[in-house]
Amino acid sequence: MKILLLKDVRGTGKRGEVKEVADGYAANFLIPQKLAVVATKSTLESFKAMRENAVAHEAKNYEAALKGAEALATSPLVIEARANEKGNLFGGIDVKAIAKATSERVGMSLSSDLIELPQHIDTLGTYPFTLHVGPAETRTFSVSVVPGK
Repeated sequence: MKILLLKDVRGTGKRGEVKEVADGYAANFLIPQKLAVVATKSTLESFKAMRENAVAHEAKNYEAALKGAEALATSPLVIEARANEKGNLFGGIDVKAIAKATSERVGMSLSSDLIELPQHIDTLGTYPFTLHVGPAETRTFSVSVVPGK
């Protein structure tokens, strides 16, 4: 039976490959586990369209990351957060908050998957974070957390 792999399967193949496998292996394991689908013309076309869409989305993400890096290079990122008198935040700042603040500055949606934060931010201060600008390129910036509303 010809199948299209939806995920990497050890010993069988990688995601996106079309493989010829035993009928029982496909019908009893790969397809029920949602690791593969029967390779028909429509499923192949659908997978190709999904892959093209994912590549376009990834390119848009990296374009936003590059614009974010350029904006952050000119001036540091500042996030206002509620804190008590000791400087402890009510809640905290995570990669989603940094991505949102960077997106607002750039005017494009930036995925939080492109940001790495070495530690959870739970007090006022300045903290480093890493922005993945390209597949093999990262840049380090800092975010200042100041008291706000």
